[in-house]
Amino acid sequence: MSQIDLSTQLEQAKLLLQRGKIIDAIEFCRNCLALKSEFLPMSLLLNQAYQLNSQFDLMLSHAKELAESYSDNPVIQIRLVECLIYSGEIAEAIKNIDRLFQRAGSNSSFLSKLGELYLHCCQHQKVFECHQKAYKINPDDCTNIYNLAAAQINLGQFDSARKLLDKVIEKNKSDFDPFYNRSAILKADKENNNIEQLLSQLKWNRNNPLATCPIAYALGKEYEDIGEFEKAFYYLDIAAKSRRRRMQYQVDTDVEVMNQIRKTYSKEKLSRVSVSNSNDSPIFIFGLPRSGTTLVERILSSHSSVESLGEINSLAFSIMHSVGPNLGKIDLVRKSININFDWLASRYKSATAGYGFNARYLIDKTPLNFLYLGIIKLAFPKAKVIHISRDPMDSCYAMYKTLFRMGYPFSYELSDLGHYYIAYSELMKHWDDLFGKQIFHIQYERLVENPAAEIEALLEYCQLSWEDSVLSFYNKKSPVATASAIQVRQPIYRSSVGRWKKYEEQLKSLKCQLENSGICCD
Repeated sequence: MSQIDLSTQLEQAKLLLQRGKIIDAIEFCRNCLALKSEFLPMSLLLNQAYQLNSQFDLMLSHAKELAESYSDNPVIQIRLVECLIYSGEIAEAIKNIDRLFQRAGSNSSFLSKLGELYLHCCQHQKVFECHQKAYKINPDDCTNIYNLAAAQINLGQFDSARKLLDKVIEKNKSDFDPFYNRSAILKADKENNNIEQLLSQLKWNRNNPLATCPIAYALGKEYEDIGEFEKAFYYLDIAAKSRRRRMQYQVDTDVEVMNQIRKTYSKEKLSRVSVSNSNDSPIFIFGLPRSGTTLVERILSSHSSVESLGEINSLAFSIMHSVGPNLGKIDLVRKSININFDWLASRYKSATAGYGFNARYLIDKTPLNFLYLGIIKLAFPKAKVIHISRDPMDSCYAMYKTLFRMGYPFSYELSDLGHYYIAYSELMKHWDDLFGKQIFHIQYERLVENPAAEIEALLEYCQLSWEDSVLSFYNKKSPVATASAIQVRQPIYRSSVGRWKKYEEQLKSLKCQLENSGICCD
């Protein structure tokens, strides 16, 4: 088979995957490899197809075979690590990354990739070490500088990170993300801000959407800091629209999924399901992003018996692994109620143990786990589930003004936010009807108004004794890899309560949308 034929077949296989014809792509790849077994790009594509088809066991065994045959190929070794993470083999993934780190030598781009893999395994100190080593090898490479700054932000080293971001901005005129990251960790005031520089950058790059989005978000943040709210929203609106135009997203799909979850996990259907025998009691903290989940996580993980894994994908991957091949989100939801919940509990426990934390209780603080509450209660009857909610308008505005790097595509248009919030609210009412007092609800506004009382009730729910350390959570040194990295290293403050009212006119349509659905917006 000629090189031209191989390239043509590879493109055909890629096209099948792009069109969502995963089964056809798998068969096509297998047929090609039967004729040319050593065609590595096709083998990698087949492995990706197994993943997309939720055939995690087959994906992992195939990756191990490739890794054994190509032991010196870094691309294959990295792919094996990715497959281990998807399959919940976190401890083994970390061992493999450690081994690759020792072999990385002076390859700074390879070190950067290892840092990314360590991040997926919640190994924040090792993330820092990877990017620090890459930076020392090539301190003029903007990618190395930026990655080290990001690692420092997660570790709370804001001054050092700010200097590095300044260095990236000075060196690379075509990289705009550092502008947003720098503004995100700066509390701007009238004398200390980057507004003039940001305005100039926006003017020079007005026809570049890759520049408009992060720079306009940075302007919105800094104008809000200095109290110029009309200008703040003006630039936030520009930023969000720029981001939304580049996304292929339909909020109706997410709403349909949440509606299907309510139908699938009905009281009548749950009565016929065999609950897991697991005695484990993981702690799940969830709610919409920017609702206070990181604050509650930080408070609770300041207790000596608790550590937090942060935002992880272990539950979602375990569910996909358990369900196996499916036709999409709706089909996955329908099939999920028929899985073996003992197996799911075992798979999830093994994955979370692999991160290497030793506390009696581990927190999974993944905001969108509210989607999986039915599964959580079936797999872990003794799990502690903590839902954080916030004033609907404050909640929506906090999401709208944030540039999320991954996920939450509903947050870039007010109408989308309204539709998503309504569906989320209906789903939480459904879970309350099913599980009642098994869910511990925390209202953000009550928490910041009376922290001692709310925290005492939280500890009682978690069956934990009082420790004064929970009130000084902001002194905790552990990493924070969310948009709240700065806020949770400060004592509790109340200035965010009612913040949306600074933009009452601009948010009028969202308020009407929520109120017309019966959601109270004071």
